Amino acid sequence: MTYRTPLVTRIIVPAFGIGVDGTIIGASIASGHKGADPGGILLGTLFVTAIAAFCYRLARLAVIVDDDKILVRNYFMNHHVAREQVDFLGRGRPSFGQGETITLETGRASIPLDLLVSQQRAFPEPKRPSSTYRRRENARRQLSLWAAGVDR
Repeated sequence: MTYRTPLVTRIIVPAFGIGVDGTIIGASIASGHKGADPGGILLGTLFVTAIAAFCYRLARLAVIVDDDKILVRNYFMNHHVAREQVDFLGRGRPSFGQGETITLETGRASIPLDLLVSQQRAFPEPKRPSSTYRRRENARRQLSLWAAGVDR
């Protein structure tokens, strides 16, 4: 099972990051750097790099499950976990943002699956859930079966 961010998100988020970075760099070049503070240039470069890195990681969020292991790509870290190390699936908070997500509970750590976040909403769930909602819930069910050791 592979569950990734929707294709539209994987295209739009990096494009937005590139656009923001291009605007910042373009404005910096247009203003000219004669007598510019080197510390300010360094800080600006770090800011632009941080935006680009975050947009890249956001587009790469994924949960990839094989028969004997799982790869979790979260916002800040990748986690490789063998099936034998998973004690149970829990509920917890994502590593970035709000809502509730599934966590892989191992003997050493609690690993949030940031991609499977259910947002807390002020409005009730629609009568016809979106395809993204259905895909996420299907991924949650398949992950529960995988953790329980049930073969398909």
